[in-house]
Amino acid sequence: MTYIRLLVDYTAYYSGKSYYEEVFLPINTWSEIENEFKPFVYLHGLDGKHSEVKVEIEIDEVNKEYLSTYTHPTIDGENLFDFVYEFLDEDKYDSSYLMNIQNEVEALCKVEEMTIKFNNNDKDKIVELLREYIIN
Repeated sequence: MTYIRLLVDYTAYYSGKSYYEEVFLPINTWSEIENEFKPFVYLHGLDGKHSEVKVEIEIDEVNKEYLSTYTHPTIDGENLFDFVYEFLDEDKYDSSYLMNIQNEVEALCKVEEMTIKFNNNDKDKIVELLREYIIN
């Protein structure tokens, strides 16, 4: 199956605060809303209480193979999530539809990142032992 990934990745100019969010849609759902979809969202409060910035939404097509090795980053909010719902037919898609799709996409991921501490004298041995399991 093919999905469309909608992505917002923004760093505020003054505060340096960042915001990251992504939403996945099946390509057939995307085709229903694509013509009306506005490729930007407004983010509030990153540079102070009354700040607002218009941020472009990146739109990418991804497949199951890509998602099987994809590591999902930490999401900072639900601005994009809520924004996408505004374009979906409420008679056709209930309030849990998008969350179910996000869970479906996450279940396709077959990799995890791991951070370990080790004695630096053992680095070469550890890398050699793990070489066949490392995904680049």
